[in-house]
Amino acid sequence: MYVDVILHIQSNSPTLFVPKSALVNSKERIFVIKAYNKKAEWINVKKGIVIDGLSEVFGILKEGDIIVKMDSEEVRNGSELNIK
Repeated sequence: MYVDVILHIQSNSPTLFVPKSALVNSKERIFVIKAYNKKAEWINVKKGIVIDGLSEVFGILKEGDIIVKMDSEEVRNGSELNIK
């Protein structure tokens, strides 16, 4: 037997969601790449729930930060970014 369950979950504080493709899962950590002064900055995050291709993240991020959508470990911390 299988059951479909819908849980209505509400958070006490606002959270941020990023595309799942923005998360980098390395052996040591999970991070996103944030653009800061046109340079890449690796930001450690913890994953939360995933909804419709978006992943909830917890870390030193705020609304309005520019995140690389298709992250990769090949984009090194501190490297120059071409922001469009």
